[in-house]
Formats: sequence, structure tokens, C-alpha cells
Amino acid sequence: MSLNVVNAFTKFASGGGGITELDDTEWVCNFEQWHNSNANNLCLEFLSDGATPSYSGSYYGLGMFLQDNGSKYYNITTANNNGTRTESAYPSGSTGLNSYKNVVLFTTATRLSATSFKTEVFTDSNRTSSLGSATMSVNSAIQGLNQICAWANGTGGNYYIKNVEIWNGTTSASGDPDYSNDFSDSSGWTIGGTGTVNVDSAHSDAIGATSTKGGDYAIRTFS
Repeated sequence: MSLNVVNAFTKFASGGGGITELDDTEWVCNFEQWHNSNANNLCLEFLSDGATPSYSGSYYGLGMFLQDNGSKYYNITTANNNGTRTESAYPSGSTGLNSYKNVVLFTTATRLSATSFKTEVFTDSNRTSSLGSATMSVNSAIQGLNQICAWANGTGGNYYIKNVEIWNGTTSASGDPDYSNDFSDSSGWTIGGTGTVNVDSAHSDAIGATSTKGGDYAIRTFS
């Protein structure tokens, strides 16, 4: 497990942080998700340096999709091991999160170990009322994750993610986070594709997408 020494004065709510990369065995990330459409998806993903966010690209990353296939809105825990992608969808059932469209949901992504990754969605900010989760085995080669990225796959959609907080080297979201980003500042981000995944654009203080096209993304290193 790598050791990260955090100085509180290096944390910036708009997008800085007290970490340079995620621990290779344990970290937890809280964020908020919102969706109001009937197609497309938006992925929040943590990538290795130099990775190009692409659905089938050869890179290392862990993350979660906000997915809508046109009839069902749901979440997908996802991992990419140098081009080999694994996914696990939740919640079960035919309607998924359909009744929560246009509602802010509260999501947690946790690297439980070098080989285990979980995401879970809740209705409340205290994260006590779960709507479902998916835990899956991942390859321990997925390491050195030092970039945060939001990217789209598909066409059409209205999505956002906001208030990202990360606790590094632990699976407990307690005390001050080691990294936070409220997306109120777009500096430091690289926008790719046609630029329809943007920082603080589609929604105030969020990273989001409207009418996205596959491969659109916004990406930056942690610091």
C-alpha cells in the first residue's frame, strides 16, 4: 500500500487535491449523480497516466457508468485492464433507477483491495438507504491511477456528476477527504472529442454532458 502524506492546505474544493495518485489497494470516493433523459451514458473513471478515455481503449482504469439503454436507467461498476473491460450492472429489475430520473442520487466507489472494486448508489446523502451495488474482481495490474475523467459513450443524454470526494489509503469515508472537486473551476481540465462533456457547463458546479457523442470527455490529473 502506498503512503500519501496529506497537507490540508494543499486541498482545493474547486479541483486540487492532497494526492497525486490513488492507492493501489484501498480508497473510497463519494459523489453525486443525476440523469434526466432516455439514452446514452456518462462514466466517471479513474485512469493511469496518459490514458485515453475510450470504451475499448487499452488503458488501466476503475469507475462507474450512469447508463440508460432507452428503457432502463441503471449503474455499472466497470474496470479496464489494459483493454480488457469488465462490467457489472445494478440494481436488478426491469425498471432500475427509472423512478429516480431528475433526482440527485449519492454514489460511493470503493477499491476494497488490489483485486476487488465496488460501487453503490443511495437515495440519501448519509448513504444509508441503498438502491443497489455491484462488487467485482479486478486485476491487480490496475494501479497508478492518477487521473480523474468523465466521458460519454453513445448519443443523446443529459447527465451530470458533482461533489467528488476521495479518501485515499482507506475504505472509510470519515474525516476530511484527501481530494475534493466541486467542479466550479474548469482550469486544469482537458476537453476532448466534440467537447460536449464539460466542466461547470451543462449544470452549475458539475461535470456533465448534454447531447453527447461517443468519445467526448473531460480529464485532468489529481494535482
